[in-house]
Amino acid sequence: MSKLDFSTAWIDRIMRCITSVSFSILVNGSIHGFFKPSQGLRQGDPLSPYIFLQCVEGLSRRIFSAERCGDMVGFRCSREGPKISHLFFTDDSLLFTRASERDCRTIKRILDDYASASGQVVNFQKLAMCVSKRVNRQRATGLARLLGVQLVRCHERYLGLPSFAGKNKKVLFANIRDRVWDRFKG
Repeated sequence: MSKLDFSTAWIDRIMRCITSVSFSILVNGSIHGFFKPSQGLRQGDPLSPYIFLQCVEGLSRRIFSAERCGDMVGFRCSREGPKISHLFFTDDSLLFTRASERDCRTIKRILDDYASASGQVVNFQKLAMCVSKRVNRQRATGLARLLGVQLVRCHERYLGLPSFAGKNKKVLFANIRDRVWDRFKG
């Protein structure tokens, strides 16, 4: 939080909330003892989403910094469009970069640093990597091994939408347009 320019007083308040957590057990309406968790906040704690957002903001800044330094290069959707290096969703993160050892080492280093700084464990078994058809299979396999992730064919759909859109977007998105239109009609 200090790297995000939060005041020391604010950081101290948050840390007191995190480090002073204790639980009691309610049995037949009576409180029995208390215990302290081995780690701070738990899922469901009112502060959890805000602390998580702070962590993700820090991760995002690290990725932007790596991009500015030239350690990794984002993906450009069109010749004139902006480069996209990452997208964060509620439970998912998408990282976009070149299929190069340098970029993959940078991603691995950033994720390892994030894990040690946040206390969150990055489960590399749940991570997947897909590459362009132009990247040969041997290179893709080597990069996946370097990252410690599985290499998968590109996902057909993500969050209900096609992952890759060809030239005929009108046909591709007609189904979504029709469903939205049907909802408007009632």
